[in-house]
Amino acid sequence: MLKSTSLITGLALFTLSAGVADPSKNYYREADLVQPKVRDLLKSANDALNQGDINKTLAYADLILVHQEIKYSIDTTKVKDGREAEARQAALDAINGWQSSLEGQVKFKEVPRNEATVRINFVDSVREMGREVAGYAVWQRQVLDWGQGRYSAKLSGDIKIRFTTPTGQPMQPAAMVHTTAHEVGHLLGLWDSPNYGDVMGPLYLNHPVTKPSLREVNALKAARAEAVQIAGAALQVQSH
Repeated sequence: MLKSTSLITGLALFTLSAGVADPSKNYYREADLVQPKVRDLLKSANDALNQGDINKTLAYADLILVHQEIKYSIDTTKVKDGREAEARQAALDAINGWQSSLEGQVKFKEVPRNEATVRINFVDSVREMGREVAGYAVWQRQVLDWGQGRYSAKLSGDIKIRFTTPTGQPMQPAAMVHTTAHEVGHLLGLWDSPNYGDVMGPLYLNHPVTKPSLREVNALKAARAEAVQIAGAALQVQSH
C-alpha cells in the first residue's frame, strides 16, 4: 500500500523592489541561504540511518541530491506581443545557469506539460497576498512508502513568472531570467538572500542578476555534500 511518510511543502513570493540598484553601495549581509526544511530533511535522513532503515535514508537524501532528471515544462501561451520565444529563452537560460553552476550535479530535462513534475508558467501578472510580485513558486518534497521497506523520493513544483512589470511595460529578458532562476533556486533548496548580487536576492528591474553567485552555489553544494555523506554511510552499512 502506497503512503506518504513525509510531505514537505513550500511557498515563496519573489518581490519586486521599488528602488534602484546601486552596486557601488552594496554590502554583504551574512545569511543562511539553505531552507530550514532542507535541514529538516537532512536530520530525517540521519535519523533513519541511526535506526538502520537504509532505504528510507537514501530516499530522504535523494530529495536533496535529486539523482533523477528534473522534468520541467515551459508554458508561454499567455505571453503577448510575440515575446513567446524571449520568455522561453529566459527560462532556459535560468535553468542552464543552475545546471552549469552546479557542474552537472543536478540535471534538468524539458518534457511535455503532462509529463512534467515542475511547471514553469509565464503570466501577465502575479499577485499574491494583495501585492504585485515578480514570481511565485509552490513546491513539494515527498518520501513515498511503497511497503516492504521500499521508498522513493518525489520533487514537484509549480512556478509562475510575470512577463510584464506592474506598470504594464515588458519585463526585460534579464529580469525574467533572474525571476526564473530565483524560483528554481527555491526548488533546489535555497531560501531568500538579503544581498543584492545574489540570484536569490532582491530583483531590481534596472539591474537584474542572471546567474547564481558563488556563495549561493557553495551553500547548495554544502547541503548536498552532507546528503552525500549520509547516503554514503547508508550504502556502506548496506554492503556489509
